[in-house]
Amino acid sequence: MVEEITVAELSREIADGDDGLMIVDIREKWEVDKVHLPTGPISYLPMSILSVGQLNAIPNELKDPTKRIVLMCHHGIRSGSVAAWLNRNGWKNVFSLRGGIDAYALEIDPQIGFY
Repeated sequence: MVEEITVAELSREIADGDDGLMIVDIREKWEVDKVHLPTGPISYLPMSILSVGQLNAIPNELKDPTKRIVLMCHHGIRSGSVAAWLNRNGWKNVFSLRGGIDAYALEIDPQIGFY
């Protein structure tokens, strides 16, 4: 089972400056170029390079088991899939952003835009 975090919870954690939090946007570059979070500790790791057997493609900072990782995509489907894959491969502190960046724009900050 994949754990999720709501956009309201993520927004609070960003505002609080949670140092133990890493936000990983797994969308493709063209998506990130269209709409992205304005602030926060964000890494970009497109899902397309995370095919099965590509654990070596994951940057070292994401391999820290003490880090709380929130995965983000457009609507939360891809981030849920990647979170499940990471869970199966040993990560235990991984969350999927429920509703993705679309929900973030709808509920928190419409200024970031939609696509």
